[in-house]
Amino acid sequence: MYCENCGKLIENSARFCTHCGTKVDGSVYARIENAQRNVNRQVNIPKENTLKNKGKIKEKNPKWGLIIAAIVVIAAALAVLIGFGIYNRPENRLARALDLGQKYLLEEDYEQAIVEFTKAIEIDSNCADAYMGRGKAYEGLGGSEENIAAALADYEMALEIDETITEAYIRIADIYIRMEQYDKAKAILQKGLKKAADEQLIVDKLDDISYSEVPEAEENELVTDEIENIEEDIPEDIPDTENVINIHSVTELENIVANGASNCTLMLDGKDYDVGWGLYLNNLENVVIQGTEGTRLLGDSEEDTVVEIYGSKGLTLKNLVIGHDIPVEMSCTWGVLDVYESEIFLINCDLFGCGQSGFYSGSSMIEAEDCVIRDCSEYIMDCYETTATFKRCTFSRNGYREPRAYAINTYESGSALSFSDCTFDSNYNPTLLNNGNEETVTFDTCSFSNNAWD
Repeated sequence: MYCENCGKLIENSARFCTHCGTKVDGSVYARIENAQRNVNRQVNIPKENTLKNKGKIKEKNPKWGLIIAAIVVIAAALAVLIGFGIYNRPENRLARALDLGQKYLLEEDYEQAIVEFTKAIEIDSNCADAYMGRGKAYEGLGGSEENIAAALADYEMALEIDETITEAYIRIADIYIRMEQYDKAKAILQKGLKKAADEQLIVDKLDDISYSEVPEAEENELVTDEIENIEEDIPEDIPDTENVINIHSVTELENIVANGASNCTLMLDGKDYDVGWGLYLNNLENVVIQGTEGTRLLGDSEEDTVVEIYGSKGLTLKNLVIGHDIPVEMSCTWGVLDVYESEIFLINCDLFGCGQSGFYSGSSMIEAEDCVIRDCSEYIMDCYETTATFKRCTFSRNGYREPRAYAINTYESGSALSFSDCTFDSNYNPTLLNNGNEETVTFDTCSFSNNAWD
């Protein structure tokens, strides 16, 4: 406690101040009053101002409340802005449009489905799912020419973006079947055999097509029923032709073959012919396309076949070098030669990569002599419902980039291949034939060396 006279601190039990000697009042009331004075001195707050000061403290609290409330409002606003930004990200808007499109498609509200899938395409023009969905919606609207054309265009665009979409091949084929254009249906399915993710579905769809329903037309005559008798039907010599036409440019060649040429020999100069995105030889009959020393047919697109043949009979390719004129380090997505529903002869031809394969054949008859298939990036050949004979041919360095599990594929679908006096050298595929096809492929006096399967 403190001395009432000098105000200095003394012991609570003291009876006299040790500083000034004044007697200390020892009554209880005096001690309580003294204790209160001590508290006031310690906090340095006068008695008379205590309530006033408490009032001032209370007056400051509302200001802190306003500040805290403002902080909460700002935080909430920022959260809304951030959430809105996330909501409107392109990937989120794309997902919402696709989900809505599928919803309307299931509800058979095709017009609204088209609206939503179109929104998705506007957000991402490379969204294959959006094109597939919109194509289905156009089909759902009905079979008008406009709707069918729109559906086909969307399915084809989806395949340009992703060529492995099995459903796209099948839906395109179904449209052609409904239009009784069976040749086109088979052609798109045969392309799908090489690219689609589910090969078996494509094979099953091909088996479902009734070839007897194809309109009888000489230029579109199917050869499927004749496959088993190939050796009896192929003439021993090249078909006779009446006219010899000298071809000096790709444009001249394309103009002649575009009109379904027949009974003629097209003689090419000993130079390069740039066929660009590919040369199409469709519905030709008894035509010989013959090169001289140095003749090359070259494609400049890794996404296209160099030469595609469809519906041709007695077509002979002779003394030609055919391949992709692009760097070998590039990855081709198509092969060198594609043959559909045709009868062809290959004589002294050189088919080279970086094409995916030397050739693909569907429902065709092929005879090759003294030919070479080399440097193809994935494998040697695909044959679906095809009978082919190879005599004195060489197959070398195929599968150098992305070797498939097999070098030759016959799809277990009625193909019969025979190789006589042929050479297989330095091919990279781990097996020669796909499983189960040994009985449909024969080898007679062929040589094998340095192959991955040896």
